[in-house]
Amino acid sequence: HSLWKTVPLQLLPGADIPSIFHISENKINSDDNIEIGYGYYYLTNGNYMSQCKIVNELEEEIFTMNGISSFSMDEIVGLPTKIITYSSQNTVSKVYSLPDFILEYTCSGSYLSKRFQLENSGIKYYYVNLSDESVEILNPDFTLWKSVGLPGVNYSEYIVGGELDQALITQNKVNEDDELEIAYS
Repeated sequence: HSLWKTVPLQLLPGADIPSIFHISENKINSDDNIEIGYGYYYLTNGNYMSQCKIVNELEEEIFTMNGISSFSMDEIVGLPTKIITYSSQNTVSKVYSLPDFILEYTCSGSYLSKRFQLENSGIKYYYVNLSDESVEILNPDFTLWKSVGLPGVNYSEYIVGGELDQALITQNKVNEDDELEIAYS
């Protein structure tokens, strides 16, 4: 193993050790520069704040997300790549389209999942609605497709950060009746 490239990360004063969320050459934009997405917490006026950035190997800032604790690349073959951001400070997630970073959707009070493919009903998103103890399943345009209650669940034990932990949402993997099944632990 030998060193290939070094890319300095841009950090605010008082920053902790950053977490790297993404490295690629052309998933963010089409040039050949390495793109690095990272996030960190920093101390300002006695309060911890969070920030995520995407920079290229030339140290050029591509996108900055203030108040965001982490993000993930949402990739499905044949569909445009999106970025989903998560804020632990105010329990909000946002979906941005690439390469222009256009905000498509904001989910407040819970964390939106990455897109997933249902066997018969196509691409969906989901989030847990803690106020009425249901799983909200959204179409790709973020309109509500179905709301599924989970009766008898102690959400403080099963819900991690407003998201189902280890969720499986399917129509045909558990049985072949085309009804929606939600399995979680």
